[in-house]
Amino acid sequence: MQNSPYINITKPIYEWILPFFSSAIFHGVAEARKSANAIRRITSDQGVDLFRTSDIQEEAIRYFSNLFQFSPVNHTRASISSLRSFIDFRCSNEMQANLLQQVTTEEIPNCLFSMPLDKSPGSDGFPADFYRLTWDIVGPDFVVQTKRKNANQILVIKGPI
Repeated sequence: MQNSPYINITKPIYEWILPFFSSAIFHGVAEARKSANAIRRITSDQGVDLFRTSDIQEEAIRYFSNLFQFSPVNHTRASISSLRSFIDFRCSNEMQANLLQQVTTEEIPNCLFSMPLDKSPGSDGFPADFYRLTWDIVGPDFVVQTKRKNANQILVIKGPI
């Protein structure tokens, strides 16, 4: 292991940088960065400048809490007919019937092999590339398990984009 180029390259760097971490120079640089990155003033929605740390924290919490809790003023539910005016495409009766059919054994590998390599086909977290590389081993079990689940939802949601 001592002949490893990785160790030979990193050892001088490590020996150089270790004393730096405990030096006054390092702590001075760290304090300067901390000072430069500090938020010293923030303006509230009412236009008031806040300087105290506690006021800045409260305003940040209030701002982001309100940001993700949008509530429209005059909200009415949209009807299906009004939504259809925005969408030109309509599924024919034949297309609707196809979407409701059980997924076939041939469709599962077709979908999997058309996915980008880094996409996950399910909740197990394995990328599609794993299943491609090990298809001879796991393929039949993968098909059975996919058909056992509600495959229509899984394959539509996780399909290629």
